[in-house]
Amino acid sequence: MSVVGGNRYGWFANQEISDLAIDNSLLYPGTGNFTCTGILAYTTVNGDVNVPNGASCTLDHVTVTHNVNVGDSASLDVQASTIGNDIQAEHPASLIVRLGSTVANNVKADGTNSVPAGYEFGWIDPSACAKSVAIGNNANITGNQASVNFSDNSPANGPDGGAGGVGHDLNVNHNTGDIVANDNVVEHNDVFQDNALRHV
Repeated sequence: MSVVGGNRYGWFANQEISDLAIDNSLLYPGTGNFTCTGILAYTTVNGDVNVPNGASCTLDHVTVTHNVNVGDSASLDVQASTIGNDIQAEHPASLIVRLGSTVANNVKADGTNSVPAGYEFGWIDPSACAKSVAIGNNANITGNQASVNFSDNSPANGPDGGAGGVGHDLNVNHNTGDIVANDNVVEHNDVFQDNALRHV
């Protein structure tokens, strides 16, 4: 065989292969909001992405023009993606934002009781050539029992070679899980209050 790869068997990000057990990629219809219950890759969502209660969603190289809403006990993994407005996670199981992702406005992660899944922003295994996360406005992480890792988010590591860190406030408050926070650039206030465990 002279050609390796190609679309002979279909591109996972663009084409469902219903009889192939390992294909759980999703297709976006092209307009409107999208309910994510699997892997969405290499596309633009012109609206919101909604992760239903208890579901899991991975956004891989996806542009979302508005919000990403994460339901109760749901999980979200954002990889090298751009969110046009907010990520809003109320009582999620886990939230990971990594690999050069950008959130134009706010990230709100409130009240998970999933241990040890928790939250990670920016940091990932260094062998994977991790980049930081860029959050345009505020990051609010409050009232969680799970662990929080918010590290290495700075312009030097940013997804656009100068966009990285938190554009306004980083608020990490009233959490009972283990918190790791170091080497971040926060343009305004960096507030940690009433947390049980913190490693800086």
